[in-house]
Amino acid sequence: MGNPIIHFEIRSADPDASREFYGQLFGWTYPPGGFPGYTYVESGVPQGTIPGGISPLQGGNSLVTVFAGVPVSWPSLIWQTPNGRLPAMHCLAISR
Repeated sequence: MGNPIIHFEIRSADPDASREFYGQLFGWTYPPGGFPGYTYVESGVPQGTIPGGISPLQGGNSLVTVFAGVPVSWPSLIWQTPNGRLPAMHCLAISR
């Protein structure tokens, strides 16, 4: 059984330019709300879309973060990687 993607975030060095780019590319709009610099994405699709947001960098480089719902609790999560096990504390995000 797979785990659904439940949220995405685009973190950008220039979030206003990113909002403009994705708005023109996909027709996204950005409702008021969130915290300063962060906006939610309104895709214009009434159902079946993944919620997301665009924000400034929080350190480091521009990136896209994808959040997946998983049926385990944080303390028990261990990721299997090709090189062995990666402790849960190195995962970007866990949500359920």
